[in-house]
Amino acid sequence: MQSLDNKKQDLPKDEPNPRPAKRDTVDIPIIPGVPNKAPAVLEKPFWILLMVFLLAFLVDRIVFYHQTGAQWAIFVNTLLAILFISSGMERKRIPVPAILLALAISAAAILTMFRLEGFTLTALVFFSLFGLLLLAVSLLNGQSFTYRIREYITQGLRLVGSVLVGLPMGLIQAAQTSRETKRSEPGSGSRRAGAVLRGILIALPLVGLLGLLLASADAVFSSRFSVLLDWIKLDKPEELVMRFLFVLGLSYALFGFVWHALTKTGEKLPLEPDQPLVKPFLGMTESTIILTALNVLFAAFVLVQMKYFFAGAQNINLAGFTYAEYARRGFFELVVAAILTLLVHYGLSSFTRREDRGRKTLFSCLASLLLLQTGVMLVSAFQRLSLYEAAYGFTQSRLTAHVFMAFLGMVLALSIILEIARAYKRLAFSLMLVLLAFGLTLAFLNVDRTIARQNIQHAQAGGKLDLAYLAGSGLSEDAAPELFAAFDDPALKPELKNALGLALSCRSARFKQDNPEAPYWASWHASRAEAARLYLSRQDELAEYPLEKFQEGEGFMIADEMFICVWSDSIR
Repeated sequence: MQSLDNKKQDLPKDEPNPRPAKRDTVDIPIIPGVPNKAPAVLEKPFWILLMVFLLAFLVDRIVFYHQTGAQWAIFVNTLLAILFISSGMERKRIPVPAILLALAISAAAILTMFRLEGFTLTALVFFSLFGLLLLAVSLLNGQSFTYRIREYITQGLRLVGSVLVGLPMGLIQAAQTSRETKRSEPGSGSRRAGAVLRGILIALPLVGLLGLLLASADAVFSSRFSVLLDWIKLDKPEELVMRFLFVLGLSYALFGFVWHALTKTGEKLPLEPDQPLVKPFLGMTESTIILTALNVLFAAFVLVQMKYFFAGAQNINLAGFTYAEYARRGFFELVVAAILTLLVHYGLSSFTRREDRGRKTLFSCLASLLLLQTGVMLVSAFQRLSLYEAAYGFTQSRLTAHVFMAFLGMVLALSIILEIARAYKRLAFSLMLVLLAFGLTLAFLNVDRTIARQNIQHAQAGGKLDLAYLAGSGLSEDAAPELFAAFDDPALKPELKNALGLALSCRSARFKQDNPEAPYWASWHASRAEAARLYLSRQDELAEYPLEKFQEGEGFMIADEMFICVWSDSIR
């Protein structure tokens, strides 16, 4: 009979589970003795790499040798789709703020397919680009609407680092995880994706080489295969190498972009309490002196110039200025002064010590007064530009400057509100909203169409019509529907109708020269499509306004000066 102690020894012992639970992260001691939680690891990096490689290849196919059109919208929305598909493959939940930001980015990118005017395109592209960067650094934590300017900068720098090292780090992490946790799963998704990617990379050069051999062996196959060669453009081997490197480089960067979004944004950043990034080092005395001096300077400027700010043409004549001199003199200086004032205010708000309520109130009052006087000077710049437009008409830069000043005034008002409410940490998000609103306003305003309408109305009221501007390439095809609408207006003066007919004939000839064939599918643009339809359907009417033939090309005479619409082939 066994003893009691021996029976105890025979009892089963509690042992830990030999199959530990699956973990998304592992502890890697970066600093000896200090455990650190490693970032999340992609489970299916090869599928993501395959998707971004196909996107990079698509960008190469639709950008080079093709007219700009829908390419930016295609790229941005495909990249957004890859982000959301990848998050689903990785079983990551995307919060509502990130979804809303993605929708705004998508809308801004799609609008580039409907406007050709340069300032509008720039604003839309800038917002969608900055929006993509913000989405990449806040995809999973949903903090895109609460980030401060410091997070924009610091997280942006982290994103740059991820773009540089994301591909090798992502593949190395995936390989380590695969060896540790998926050793017994030979048919894993990552291995299948890697096999697909390797197969494509190996098959492409083999298909190309053997295809060339077969094409040289059979004339019928050669005619069919030449279509593929024309699409790939193999006639320049040295260029093919550069474009292949472009595809690889873009794939590398896009993978790092997606890798950062899926592995670096899972945890929320500590935004509260709102501690300054740099400890304030300016005393209230210094800031009071700076703000008071600037307020006195701006007040003196406003008082001295009040007569000329708002009295209009009468005081221009009294002062001996022309419209152009009055409008140009100081316009850009006033706009730059407003921007610098915003930067000064932000700097002082960040670096000034305001320990008690009295100091905070004094600073807010002085800063708000400074911003308010800046707004008055901005009104002066707005008035100067209005007088110039009343005399000489609208251009893209003048109308865009008007809209820009309105939104700059909105930023000033927001700065005053944020200063009084002591919520300046919302400035970054406010600026993003202003940029989006600026781009959307230009898009829905349709800058070129508005310019055409205003300038024709200005000429109909007795002003001078800038025929060269309406007929020139500086006014995009966004304006074509408005020009035809004015041309069909029965109330239009006969001389203006003849001028518009000549301008439309000029634009039609240049459009046919620049667009001899049907547009490439990725180059489709709504404004060009509408202009092509109008020029084709109205060609019989435009034939009544023929262009003159010159040695340099075809065009017309304006005030004894030659205006060329279509340059001859020898000069082009």
